[in-house]
Amino acid sequence: MNKKIIFIFLILTLLFTGCTITGRVVQEDTIKIGVILPLTGKAAVYGETIRNALELGAEELNKNGKKIQLVYEDERCDPKEAVNAYYSLVKIRGVKNIIGAVCSVGTLAIAPLAEKDKVILITPASAAETISQAGDYIFRNHGKSSIEMKVFADYASEKYDTYAIIYDSSNDGIILDKDYFTKYIEAKNGRVIFTQGFKGDETDFRTLLLRLREQEDNIDAIFLGGFQNHLILLIKQMNELGINKPILTEKTIERQDIVNVLGELSEGIIYAVADYDENTNPEFWNKYVERYNENPPIWAAQAYDNLMILSMIFEKCDFDDTDCIKDELYKVKDYPGVAGITSFDENGDAVKNIVIKEIRNGKFVKIT
Repeated sequence: MNKKIIFIFLILTLLFTGCTITGRVVQEDTIKIGVILPLTGKAAVYGETIRNALELGAEELNKNGKKIQLVYEDERCDPKEAVNAYYSLVKIRGVKNIIGAVCSVGTLAIAPLAEKDKVILITPASAAETISQAGDYIFRNHGKSSIEMKVFADYASEKYDTYAIIYDSSNDGIILDKDYFTKYIEAKNGRVIFTQGFKGDETDFRTLLLRLREQEDNIDAIFLGGFQNHLILLIKQMNELGINKPILTEKTIERQDIVNVLGELSEGIIYAVADYDENTNPEFWNKYVERYNENPPIWAAQAYDNLMILSMIFEKCDFDDTDCIKDELYKVKDYPGVAGITSFDENGDAVKNIVIKEIRNGKFVKIT
């Protein structure tokens, strides 16, 4: 056989078998991005909205010529499950970039592993303070507990002097919010005269609320810390027992289905959250509403931005070159995301403008 023909045959063989002349297997150009969310359990409703936004983002990127594959794992808002999810993505599937976790306990559990393995980890929803010091490969596109609660306490202290706090004592993120809110309220000469925790699986709060009712005359406002199911049950049971005080709560209240269930009981509830609404990016907002028939919450928009920022950086860095990706993430300044302008500081935290919102006529209205 002619040597030239043999050479051409070998080259074609190498191309079709996916090998280079050096024998190295050519990697597929599909980019796998791991996603760790609470897909089941008490926080599943929040994980679902994040997944929805990420699917919109991946669909858009792939239509524009990218090849993004999102690989999901369930954290269940449980640190052990988050670790299992991390190992599945990194050790079995070879993922180098992860969006997640959502719950602070999950993010804090996997952050040391990601730092050791040099895996990029960007949470779209964890507020725990210590994430700021979790490592060079750990990023957060979400407001911090200390900043949110400082803004909240500054606002509340202008209206109320005494407080009761009822919170999920099995949730580290909620505990942090309770601690910071108490600290900043007391710094403003306010007083927390009733504090009571509950376990995350509790559904009957009447005994706790009866103790609260004994001190109701001395309380100006009530801070409720918990997820969607907790807030609905607490507010309904407070109403049944005739407890009628202004309610302060977590940004987890910002879901239309909660307001739909509570109806008039949701009127006047206030909370602190990053500055974001339908006017931040109407195109994304309307696309999400059209597809899923609900408003996209802040954490969903932040997850979408995480995906788009990573995709942008993949234009400069190989998706498995996490040192390059890390360095580029720290350079992100004034990124015009669907959740607003995003910049990462020296700790990998996104800088957020925190505002106060109130539920009025079934809508989430910015009041500061």
